[in-house]
Amino acid sequence: MELYIGPPREIGPLPPAVDPSELASIPLHEAFLSAGSGVENASEHVVGHLAFRHDWLKRMHVTPSNAVLARAHGDSMQPCVWDGDVLLIDRARTEPPSAPKKGTAGRRPPIFALLDDGEAKVKRVQMHDNGSAALISDNPDYPPHFARIETLTIIGRVVWWGHTDRG
Repeated sequence: MELYIGPPREIGPLPPAVDPSELASIPLHEAFLSAGSGVENASEHVVGHLAFRHDWLKRMHVTPSNAVLARAHGDSMQPCVWDGDVLLIDRARTEPPSAPKKGTAGRRPPIFALLDDGEAKVKRVQMHDNGSAALISDNPDYPPHFARIETLTIIGRVVWWGHTDRG
């Protein structure tokens, strides 16, 4: 820790400003994805936007027109996704992963935004050979929930989340 009292010091050169054409404006919806038992959203209108660099979205294989933002609600996905986190969802990736292959036992399934019987959730989705999907929480206090794939509507794959301090 340093304490300095005196005239302003040189801080060095500032980083170059970002050209606005290098940014994609992604809409933040007034929608919550439950990291728990599920939530019904009465409204999903756009309440704001966040800017993401085009080159970063391209590296993530996300087309800006397919990207949306929503917030997580609940604690079942902790310590990965926390209550209030902003989630970047790629709506083009709606196919659940196939059943785990041999040699991938240590890899966690991807996170998806989905509707389970009309309730919005954020969960890891793991398919099984019998056509069922395990909806898996990261928090060990929440056991997996099993659903038939026909009862699920996958909104998209969660490709980024940002921890926020909403206090």
